[in-house]
Amino acid sequence: MGVEKITIGSNIPAYEVGEKSAPAVIVLQEWWGVTDDLKEIAVDISKRSYRALIPDLYKGKVGVEIREGLDWDQAIKELHQTVDYLRSTGSPKANSIFIVT
Repeated sequence: MGVEKITIGSNIPAYEVGEKSAPAVIVLQEWWGVTDDLKEIAVDISKRSYRALIPDLYKGKVGVEIREGLDWDQAIKELHQTVDYLRSTGSPKANSIFIVT
């Protein structure tokens, strides 16, 4: 099963993998963006009977410093939209996991 690029909420780019009816895990990227390694982590999560979704909160930008490029207030709103998307498209539960590599 591969990762699918989608758009959710108010034009939020995201990457999704897993059965829509499975409990969902929101995987958050680090400040250097959505990487292939992060997508592989999402695939691994989906193999454990979860649906994984990575919202691209930086909109494809890569920061040089941790706080660069992210509007924190907007990111929180987009995470709420991410949960709403997951619930409205079939996931009975949606939780978050922070990935640090």
